[in-house]
Formats: sequence, structure tokens, C-alpha cells
Amino acid sequence: EKAGVRQAQANVQSQQARLEELRSGPRPQEQANASVAVKKAQENLKQAQFDLFNTDLQAYVASGEESIRSGSLTSPTISGSYDSDESGRYLIRLYKSDTKSGYSFRYTGLEEGFGSVSTDTPQPLGTRGLYIEFPDNFATNQLLRWEVPVPNTRSPQYRQAKNNLTQARNRLQEAQNNRSLTASGTRSEQINRQLAQVDSAEAGVDSAQSQLAKTTVRAPFSGVVQSVPVSPGDYRNVGQPIAELINTDSLLVETTLPVKKAARISVGDPAVVNDDVSATVVSKSPAVGEAGNIAVELQVSQPQQANLTAGTYVDITFPNEGASNGQNQAVRYLPLKAVSTRADRSFVYVVSGDGTARKVSVTTDSVTGQRVAVRGDISDRPIIRDADSVSAGESVKITADSRD
Repeated sequence: EKAGVRQAQANVQSQQARLEELRSGPRPQEQANASVAVKKAQENLKQAQFDLFNTDLQAYVASGEESIRSGSLTSPTISGSYDSDESGRYLIRLYKSDTKSGYSFRYTGLEEGFGSVSTDTPQPLGTRGLYIEFPDNFATNQLLRWEVPVPNTRSPQYRQAKNNLTQARNRLQEAQNNRSLTASGTRSEQINRQLAQVDSAEAGVDSAQSQLAKTTVRAPFSGVVQSVPVSPGDYRNVGQPIAELINTDSLLVETTLPVKKAARISVGDPAVVNDDVSATVVSKSPAVGEAGNIAVELQVSQPQQANLTAGTYVDITFPNEGASNGQNQAVRYLPLKAVSTRADRSFVYVVSGDGTARKVSVTTDSVTGQRVAVRGDISDRPIIRDADSVSAGESVKITADSRD
């Protein structure tokens, strides 16, 4: 296999040398037509870029939001022309306001700003030429977040627009190459044929190197070989293991805790394994498992010095259990929707003195019906009933029936 790689590399060098010979040959040519072709190709490339960013722009329900949709669902209409070459997405969230429709929207992502919800007049979505108009029944799913990808990679037309852009780039490159060649005197068709030879030779190198790479299996990390379930000459299909490794530089301890005990444990808390091995809590599942417990992972601090064997059972204690989780703070019972959980942290939004929403971390305890016991630095401030309906810093208005 190594000999095949060397042979392919030698072929590339030979073809590249021939290409240089052709390019260096003198032949007087007028460049007017070649320059016109380059300018036209540049215009076509610009149009293809514009078409890609404006093809079939639509609003979609944001990832993870499908579970909260209700009733019939009609997407907002996106119109206008996107006048930028920056790709990304607009993320749109509705909130109640004093506008004619009773709602406004906030957008983030490619740009940040606010707008009024309208069902009869398209409203600006940012400053780059796009507009958004909401359907008559938008309030049915007012809590949904919408996203507008630019370009719309989810559209069936995206692939064709992408191919058109690639072809426009290739044509511009060809036009630029031809203009350069007219100055050197070599006929463009000769150069194109030789360029194809170089491309073919380089592809041969890639193929040879790919075959060579398949003859070597590398471990994804340094460690100790636990077992080798194969023998020389055995065949293995893709995905079948050929060895089992133990990463001695990183030892994780997996356990499950009752809900109340897990509530007193936080990521970053210290732990002790088998009475004398230091560890740290590195993750805590945000959801209760099938057995009614919470999954917790510990990272052993000095795995090389710890007398632990992978796959064995251990004893775990938490020295600071409850010390940093608000045990001296009063408990408040809040609606379940008032508490939002992201990764391994829970939080609520309180109404600050200036009338804006402020995000406060909390710890949760027991759940009774539709309410959950919460500890945290939330004192007696009003709590926003639906944590997913606002963002930190948004202005909020307390109504007569909004307090729990």
C-alpha cells in the first residue's frame, strides 16, 4: 500500500510539471473577450449567491417546540429579499404588548430586535430586507418559537440552488484561468485537459492514502488494553470491536440517587469514593429515571493514584450535602411551568424592581400535583408563571390575576 501511495504522488508531480510547461508557452492573445467573460461570470456568481439566500424562505417551528403546539398550526409568511451574504437563522418569540394585535415579537440570531405582530401587513424582520406576516390564528400557538433559516437548508429547492452556486463559482474560476492563459499564449483547451490530468492524479493520491489508512487501527485515547476478542486472520465487519480499552487518565463513577437526596447535590460538589478517593460531581440528570431515581456522574480527581478497578462497585459519600443548596432558604411552592430546566440547572424568572424579568437559579424538591417545592434567592418577589414565555431583561406587567 505504501508503494501505491508513492507511485500516485510521482504521477501528480509529473502531471503538474507538464501543466507548468503548457502555461509558460508564449502566444499573443487579445484579452478583451476573456475580461468580458470574467465580468459576466462574476455577475452570475453574485446572482447565484442571492438566489441561494432567498430561495423558498419559510418560518418553521423551532427545534424542540413541537411538543407545546396546540390545534391547527399555520406558519408566518416570509417575504422580501435578503440582502446580505451572512448565513444563519432568525429565532422569533411572541409576547403580549399594547400593539393593535395585542402581541409583539422579538427576534435574535442573525440580528436582534423587536417588531409588532400583524396579520394583514408584512412587518420588517431585521434590517436586511425580509418581512414577516402572521396568520389570523397566531394566538393559538403564541408560546411557540419560530425560526427562519437563511439560506433555507430545509427546503427541497436548496440543493438545486446550492448546485447552481457551485457551478457559478466553477465557471468564474474557468474564466479567470482562461484570461490568465491568453496572456501566456497557451491554448485554453490544452490547459483544461492538463488540469483534468492533474485532478485525476491528485484523486489517485487520495485513493491510495485512503487505502493505506485502512490498514492501521488507532485507539481513540491512551489507556490499558482490557481484552482482545479477535485473533490474527479473523474478519471483522464495520462497527465490530477488536479490542476493549480502559482510559486510565479518566475514571467516572456512575450512581443513582433518590430525588430528594439528588436535590441536595449540585454539579461541582465534592464527593468521597471508598472513604479515601476524592471525586467531583460532573453531571446530574435533569429527569427522573425509570426506577424513580436521578442519575449522577462523578469524576475521580487523581485516577492514576486511586485504587479503583473499572466495573466494580464502590461506596460514595457527599461531605457537603445540602450545604450549598439553600437548606436555610425558605421553600416556595410554585406552578410546574414557572420552573424551567436546562441541562442540569433549574431557574425561575422574578419581577425586578424596575419591572423587568430577572433569571434566578433555584433547586427543586418534591412535586405535589401541579406544584413543585423550590428553594432559592427569590424572597417575596413576584414569580412569572410561565418561564418559557419570557427572556431575561424583558419588560413585564403585573396584572390583578397574575400572582400565585
